[in-house]
Amino acid sequence: DLLWANESHNNVKVKAITSPYILDKIDKIDNINPMTVKVCSDQKTNENVKKSDLLGATSDNGITIEGDEIRISFSHLMSKLYVVYKFEGELSGASASVNSVSLENTCISGGYSYASMDFSSDVMLSYGNIEMFHNSTEKTAECIFYPYIPTEDPTLVIKTTINGTGKTFRCPVSLKNDSGFVSGKRYKMTISITGTSVVDASVVAVKDWET
Repeated sequence: DLLWANESHNNVKVKAITSPYILDKIDKIDNINPMTVKVCSDQKTNENVKKSDLLGATSDNGITIEGDEIRISFSHLMSKLYVVYKFEGELSGASASVNSVSLENTCISGGYSYASMDFSSDVMLSYGNIEMFHNSTEKTAECIFYPYIPTEDPTLVIKTTINGTGKTFRCPVSLKNDSGFVSGKRYKMTISITGTSVVDASVVAVKDWET
């Protein structure tokens, strides 16, 4: 139990962060050096998606003190891509299925400072491919990645089997503005799969992640 030195908590500053993926410890409060935070490249399981998630809260964003209790409401710090797909046209009645979905040429690591509770450009960004969590029943796929402003669009790669034949579709993930993939935002991409291409692809940012 906490023993407060004063009844007034106006000068109390609290911050909290979940353990970043593959890191055993975070930098100390007086350490100005940022951490290198990463996401898992193999997010084919829901467990690995959660491992890649990073949550944080501060006194001015999510943390409140009520009486003797410190209440923490965490916010997501990474970005997420959520894909919904469907077969249309000649494939809607065919024997067609998606085997896997991946996101290529996306940001998988960068810097974050626990001292300032903010992302840091002092750590060089690292890029790579992520195998996405695929729900064949719901026809969805998702993955978490490091927030960044792309200089080159990442690519969605969908491997399918159509009437017994394997076929791979590729589609760029293009944003409608220059703000890039923002921390704490989920980007929903709805795609239609035809016999020759991935069409009607669009990316829309929702206000917040689903609880």
